[in-house]
Amino acid sequence: MSMGKRVGCLLLAAIIILGLTACSSESAAPSQDPPSSQVQTSPSEENTDSFDWKKFQGTEINIVGVEGVYNEQILEAIEPFEEKTGITIGKVDFIPEAEYTKKVQLLASSKSSEYDVYMVSFTNLFDYVPSQWIEPLDGYLNNPAITDPDLNMDDFYPSVLNYCYWNGVNGTPLGKDTEGAQLYAMPFGWIVFNLLYRSDLFEKYNIEVPRTVDDIIAAGELIQEKEPGMYGVAMRGFKSVDMLYGGIWQTILSCGGSDFDKDLNPVFDSEENIKGLEKIAEMINKVSNPSDWANMTWYEVLTDLQSGKCAMAIDAPSLATWIADGEDSVAKGKIDVAPPVYVDTADKAKSIIFGWNLGINAFSEKKDAAWYFLQYCTGAERQSSGSRLAFPTRRSAMEADSFKQSLQDSGMVNFIDSWNKTTEVADVLFTPATGFNDYGYILAGELQNAVLGTKSAKDALETVSKYYSDNYK
Repeated sequence: MSMGKRVGCLLLAAIIILGLTACSSESAAPSQDPPSSQVQTSPSEENTDSFDWKKFQGTEINIVGVEGVYNEQILEAIEPFEEKTGITIGKVDFIPEAEYTKKVQLLASSKSSEYDVYMVSFTNLFDYVPSQWIEPLDGYLNNPAITDPDLNMDDFYPSVLNYCYWNGVNGTPLGKDTEGAQLYAMPFGWIVFNLLYRSDLFEKYNIEVPRTVDDIIAAGELIQEKEPGMYGVAMRGFKSVDMLYGGIWQTILSCGGSDFDKDLNPVFDSEENIKGLEKIAEMINKVSNPSDWANMTWYEVLTDLQSGKCAMAIDAPSLATWIADGEDSVAKGKIDVAPPVYVDTADKAKSIIFGWNLGINAFSEKKDAAWYFLQYCTGAERQSSGSRLAFPTRRSAMEADSFKQSLQDSGMVNFIDSWNKTTEVADVLFTPATGFNDYGYILAGELQNAVLGTKSAKDALETVSKYYSDNYK
C-alpha cells in the first residue's frame, strides 16, 4: 500500500466520524461448509510450542471497510502489523457508508476473493451470516497453532463481544447463548448513545442533568430563554437507517415497546411506541430545531454542539471527544456525558450499542493471514495505543488511568461512569429480521412524518407495521 494512499485515507478519516450502516437478512441458517471455490478451506491444524507471528509471512491481504473514524486505527496498525508478521497489506479501501453494503453484496454474489478482511457491524450480520458471506471464526479462535495465547477474549466488554455471535436464523437474537450461535467478527470499535450537554451552562443556570425527556424539555426551555439564538437539544432526523441509531429509536423504546413480538409479527404501532414517539415529537418541536431537524445527520449534530448553537445532544459520546480534541470552539472542554434519557422510568432506559468489527470474507483465499490481522488489530496492545477517536472494545484500554485522565482533562469528568452505566442498558435494539435496511428506511420516514406533524404517531407507526407485513410476512 503506497504511503500516499495511506496519508490520503488518514486525512479523510480525520474529517469523518460515526459511519453507521445496517443490512437486511434471510431466514435460513448458514451452512457450516465453506464455499467450494475457496483455496484455503479451513484453519491450519499444525501445532507449535510457541506462537509464531511470522507463520504467514510473504502473504498479501486486502481490506475493505466503511469511511469513518475507525479508519485511522486500521491505517495506524498497518506498518507495525507488517513488521511483526511479514504479511503485506496490499490495499485498503474505505467506501462511503451508503455504498458499502451494495459493494459487499456485489463482491459476495460473484464469490470474489478481492478482499480478505471486512468491516462488519452487528446489523450487517443479519445479511452476511444467512448468505454465507462471512467466515465463522470459532475454528480459528480454538486453534492454538494460529491464535495468540495472549489474545484474552475475556478482556472484551461482554456486550460488544456477545453481539458478534449469531446462528443466522431469522428472528432469533444475536448472542453467544442463542442455540447454534458462532463467532463471526472480532470486536474492534464501538459506541453507545448518551446525552451530551454543555456543563458550563448547566452550572451557570443551576440546572440538574436531565434524566427524562421532560427534563430535557424543561432544561431546553430555560436555556432558550436565557441564551438567545441557542436551542435546547440536537438529534439526528435525516431520513436514513442511520437516523434510527442517533437517539430517537432508543428513546421511543424506553416506554417498553419493541419492533417485533416473539412470533416476528411487527409491533411498531404498539401503545408504548406511540406514546414514546409522541413525547419525542413534543421535545423536538419545543426545544430542538424543527425547521432543520429533517436534515440533521450526525455531522450537523456535531457542528451545532461544537459551534454553540445547541446546549445538548442525544448522540454518540464520540462527538464529545471529537470536540475536545478538535479546533478551538466555544464548546471545547465544556461538553460532558450523561446516561441516556428515558420517557417514564429509569428501569426502561435504553441505549443502542453499535460497533464496527472485523470479519473474514468467506471467499478469501488467505483466511489464516486475515485472522492474524484480526487478532492484531483487536489485541490489547494495539487497542491501548494510537488513535482513540473510536472507543476501544477492551476494558484494559478503555479503563486505563491515562485514558480516564485524558477525558477528565478535556472536561468529561463523568464520561467513564456514564459510559459504564450506559453499557448496562445497551442493546442492539433491532430484531434480526428480513428486510432490515428496507423497512428501517420506511420507519425513519414515518418517524419524520410524526415529528413534523404530517401524520399522527399512531398512523405513522401503523404504516411501518403494515409495510413489513405486506412485504415480508
